[in-house]
Amino acid sequence: MKHVIIIDSETTGLDAKNDEILQLTILSDNGEILFNEYIRPTNHTEWAESEKIHHISYDMVKDGAPISYHKKTIQQILDSADTIVGYNHSFDMSFLETAGIHSDPKKNYDLMLEFSQLKGDWDKTHNSYKWYKLKDCADYFGYDWGTDSTHDSLADAKATLYCYKKMISGETKQGGAKNRKQHPSAFRASSSSKKHFLKKLLVLPIVAMLIVGLVSFLPRGSRKPAKRQRTTITESSLQKVLNVSDLSTVEFRYGSVTQATDKKGKPKYYVTYNGTVQVGVDFSEIAKSISVDSEVKTITVTVPKPKVLSTNVNVDTLDYIFVKEKYNKTGLTDEALKLCKQDLTNELNHNTEIFDIAKENASNAISQLLEPWLNQADGEYTIVVK
Repeated sequence: MKHVIIIDSETTGLDAKNDEILQLTILSDNGEILFNEYIRPTNHTEWAESEKIHHISYDMVKDGAPISYHKKTIQQILDSADTIVGYNHSFDMSFLETAGIHSDPKKNYDLMLEFSQLKGDWDKTHNSYKWYKLKDCADYFGYDWGTDSTHDSLADAKATLYCYKKMISGETKQGGAKNRKQHPSAFRASSSSKKHFLKKLLVLPIVAMLIVGLVSFLPRGSRKPAKRQRTTITESSLQKVLNVSDLSTVEFRYGSVTQATDKKGKPKYYVTYNGTVQVGVDFSEIAKSISVDSEVKTITVTVPKPKVLSTNVNVDTLDYIFVKEKYNKTGLTDEALKLCKQDLTNELNHNTEIFDIAKENASNAISQLLEPWLNQADGEYTIVVK
């Protein structure tokens, strides 16, 4: 049986690089408390804006141990789990990563993203399903908070556990199973926990797009099953197959937070944003790379490194948290938008995962294109995609 844990945290702010964890809770899938501690930050003594939300003051955490003291214990718990569940999971895990606590992304399950699909409310502006707060998810499944309140990591972890069990059991607000229909434009890469979901999601539109043009290049024998003539496999004939599409493009949605600082490097405000990134692989370049070895019966195709075609930050999604009210001035949009674009660019420079996914999807599309053609022409060949 898989070992599932639930994790939730409260922090001094939204920036995992500069803010710190104040409270961390980890539950087992039967509700047992595996870890629940207030954590003393090492670089902060006040967090006025965040305190308004979770009501955790410095006095409540000043006698606690720093995250470094708990590091080994937390790491052991994460390592022992088969599945790590959270709500807006990438947020919690990014703070742990900053603290030097790591987990396998394949283990991650983001309930927020799964619930957004269950609700199925498509946001045309962001080109993704609308995201909901944990309280909305809990209300949907009929969770009773009792005397607990939101924005306490223990209370939130309990609510997340309840909703997770409802989700995997297939229940809806009405108590029955709901057949979720995937929106055709649901490209999202906001969390590493969704890597395998993205592979499944993104490869289908690519293959569908390319297969349409494939029939015109199939050997004639494949159109009439009564007679099949063997077709000579040549690099030029294969190039025609792959040239049915000039460009294979996938789109990822990215949501994050960055900060504006004063001349001394101290934060003035934090700004959250949603952005999109288009990554493409040029199939004409792939076609040129084809190499046929008629002796060993192999066809080698090299997939070039995917390229960033466009990046975009949606100005309508900008949301601010001001360190001090004096920084809440008019005319911040241009500055904030510039900061968000730079943050998105920095993410692309450090995050190779979206390029790996785009390349793997292109590789799968190549196989989907070539294999039917080769089976009709000469089933002895093997495709090697690099």
